[in-house]
Amino acid sequence: MVSQLTHKKRMSTRAQMLIMGGLTIVLGFTVTIGVLSWQSGKEQKALAEQYLQQIAQSRALQVQQELSHARDVASHLGQSLIALPHAGITDRKAADKVMEYALRANPDYLSMSVIFEQNAFDGRDADFASQPGQAPQGRYAFFVDRDASGNYSMHPLLSYLTPGQGDYYLIPQKTQKDTLTEPYSYAYNGVPTLLTSVAAAIIDQGALKAIVTSDISLASLQQKVNQIKPWQGSGYALLLSNGGNVVSSPVKDEAGKPWKGEKEGFTSKVVQRFDAVLGEDALVTWQPVVIGNSDKPWYLGVVAPVSQVMAASNRQLMWAVILMVVSVLLVGTVLGMLFSRKVLRPIGGEPAEAAHIALAVADGKLDNAIVVKNGDRSSLFFALDTMQSQLRQIVGQIKDSSESVRQGAGEIASGNLNLASRTEQQAAALEQTAASMEQISATIRLNADNAQQATSLTENATHIASRGASLVG
Repeated sequence: MVSQLTHKKRMSTRAQMLIMGGLTIVLGFTVTIGVLSWQSGKEQKALAEQYLQQIAQSRALQVQQELSHARDVASHLGQSLIALPHAGITDRKAADKVMEYALRANPDYLSMSVIFEQNAFDGRDADFASQPGQAPQGRYAFFVDRDASGNYSMHPLLSYLTPGQGDYYLIPQKTQKDTLTEPYSYAYNGVPTLLTSVAAAIIDQGALKAIVTSDISLASLQQKVNQIKPWQGSGYALLLSNGGNVVSSPVKDEAGKPWKGEKEGFTSKVVQRFDAVLGEDALVTWQPVVIGNSDKPWYLGVVAPVSQVMAASNRQLMWAVILMVVSVLLVGTVLGMLFSRKVLRPIGGEPAEAAHIALAVADGKLDNAIVVKNGDRSSLFFALDTMQSQLRQIVGQIKDSSESVRQGAGEIASGNLNLASRTEQQAAALEQTAASMEQISATIRLNADNAQQATSLTENATHIASRGASLVG
């Protein structure tokens, strides 16, 4: 009866080969992709940092140019005003017209102001100190603006000596350097407006003569800064004053208020941190915005989300993974076909099963169930099946011959038993014969002795006879 092989069910050799091949390919691809992705990501980030710095530098320069232009306008106005007395013009009305002309030439500015040092303009501050509509101490300290209809008006500066309100004068007057004031609000034509004063210190022959300001709305700066959107609009920019107040931010309510973010020392080095506006990790870099000889710059920051910065690298990684999967499938398919054609087909089945069958046959089991595919006349399984069948036939023939031999051996054994019985009888007869022979031998020996004695007696008689004959003769 044909028996089934009882070895434990194991994963097929083809499956094992495909798994091992797949794992090898996956491991190779993983290591390769990992190294390449790491290098690509590193290079991508370095390029992104460089690009981010270039954006910050170029846009900071644009903002700086606008503020520097306002400083230059203020400086030119100041130079024009201090030139009037040298030209013999000390009429303050003439100075008013020069200020009005300067503002008219710069329609984007909200106003312009001039604060001369004591008696630095016409030496007549005391004469104007007691007059109505004049600035404290009688100085020439006025600002010019325009109303809603475009008419220009001169106004005395009443609080320029008050700390806080008069910082547009007090700070540059103290440092004698150009200054960007902290953002502040002022109602122009009844409309609260956030602005900054770009102050120029007017120095003549080594002495401070006046502080002149160009007062500009932050709206234009905010518009320029808000247009900075790196990486397809996913990033943003912000402008901070030297005191850390927000000049421009994507969060409009923050304008004019202290910035709550991390300044990182306003370094131009690109740093990575979590950004509350984007809600994710971002790359940040800062660039200073400096006017004239000021030592208190503003800072333009450019922010870009890491996810967008590394998007190209991540896409490459995704395509690499897809390529790996496709490659594994293709290689697995090819290996499977080659294995089936070059290994499984010549064997006719699993190599492990063939080995198990061969060992079973060698162990004397000739009833193994060997599955041979239709039309298979050359595989190892076909050979094993043929060998097992022929061995069964040979063993059958041997069994038949053994039965005949067994029967013949039985008959021989029976004959041997009869022969042994007869041999025993003959042996008993021989024993009796031997006993008789011994008796005969004894008789013969006795007869021999008697014969010898007779011979001896005869010889003696002969001798005596011979002697008697000789005596007679």
